[in-house]
Amino acid sequence: MLFYGSVFVADCCNYCIQKFTAVGEFITARGIKGEGKGEFLYPFGVVLNSLGNVYVSEYGNHCI
Repeated sequence: MLFYGSVFVADCCNYCIQKFTAVGEFITARGIKGEGKGEFLYPFGVVLNSLGNVYVSEYGNHCI
């Protein structure tokens, strides 16, 4: 998902959301493996709204 020059990637193998520049340079990653707040078990989709809020579809925890 491209958003204002950044690319967000749902990384299910590393249980996180990664952020890159538009040319592919790594910026940051958020999330760890788990079932609590800020934790993921297989995130598979990421979208951003017009305000810049990030929403993650999460398969393992069955939530957004």
